[in-house]
Amino acid sequence: MVTVAKKNLREAFRYFEEASWNGHTKATKELVECYTHGRGCEKDLIKAADLGGAKLKLDVAEKMEKEEEVIA
Repeated sequence: MVTVAKKNLREAFRYFEEASWNGHTKATKELVECYTHGRGCEKDLIKAADLGGAKLKLDVAEKMEKEEEVIA
């Protein structure tokens, strides 16, 4: 059973995604947050980095590097 909150997050994610495709910069920033924290979608740092700026790309690369060190 899907809770109302999860359903609303998924719906909000879809609206942000559509608005972002149409060039809405604030929606793109919200979409990055959704991907970064897994709100309304699966957490995906690669997609977040692709949509975000250079600083976010650097942050994601550093996080991924640390995770590889922990696994190795």
